[in-house]
Amino acid sequence: MVSLIGEIEDQRQVTVLRDTGGSQAFILASGLPFRAESACDANTVVRGIDMGLVPAPLHRVYVETKLASGFFPVAVCSGFPVDGVEFIMGNDIAGGKVFPDPEVVTIPIPGSRVLFLYLRIKTLKVEKRPQLIQKWICH
Repeated sequence: MVSLIGEIEDQRQVTVLRDTGGSQAFILASGLPFRAESACDANTVVRGIDMGLVPAPLHRVYVETKLASGFFPVAVCSGFPVDGVEFIMGNDIAGGKVFPDPEVVTIPIPGSRVLFLYLRIKTLKVEKRPQLIQKWICH
């Protein structure tokens, strides 16, 4: 079941394909009445079979399945290569062991510590000072 607000009267049953090799969840644009309020103001970059890159807008969608339930950022696409599938569940929702691809935002998020932490750790590794990495992460 999927919905935009998570209420029973809003939920819609969809055919789900569990993609264990995919890092992102997708839903057909026709699957829900998407609007500005559900938009995450970010896109994810999708690589197609032809190896071309296409941006797909992210929307906040309530998902209820046996594998996972809750609100998740889901990429919206106009079509899938498999007929009858309306929702593709990637490892970002059901995996737990695979990290999802980063979101591409049009406006940078001020004060984002996550990006700073990654860049700082990468810099420290290059400098070959692992003791500083441990100290910086723990404090």
